[in-house]
Amino acid sequence: MQRRRIIMELRNTGKLKGVKPCIVYLKRNMGKIYNEGQADFVMSMNKTMLHFQKLSLFLRRLQPKEDFSIDLRIMEAYAFTVRSFNNTLTLFDRNKRFIEIHYHKGIADTFTTEDNIDRIIKVLEEMGIKQINFEKDVMGNEEPDTEGEGTN
Repeated sequence: MQRRRIIMELRNTGKLKGVKPCIVYLKRNMGKIYNEGQADFVMSMNKTMLHFQKLSLFLRRLQPKEDFSIDLRIMEAYAFTVRSFNNTLTLFDRNKRFIEIHYHKGIADTFTTEDNIDRIIKVLEEMGIKQINFEKDVMGNEEPDTEGEGTN
């Protein structure tokens, strides 16, 4: 998939919001800010606003009735999950809702996405929004304590 080419084609139409548009993937789930299904979106940013414009990768065009924006000032915390080829940035708002922004990393087409995620994290840190670490369990232990279980 040539994400950069799709972004350039859309940029030439003048319909993209924000700066540095990139392609991300959103999944639906209960309790989330976005729960309309799973789809690819063009994500861009203006100061503290994130703009999501639904994208049909097959047709290479936007689906404007699915667009939405999020103000980063309503966020209370964020979490960053690193995986092998996909990463997830999860933003939590004050109402305990969240949005998971899934994106690819480490290939030429994803440079702008990785740069945008870095910009989002920088803005969140400047606003004093804290990061949650999912790597530890609730008690703060690195690994669950299993000593003494199952031994007689």
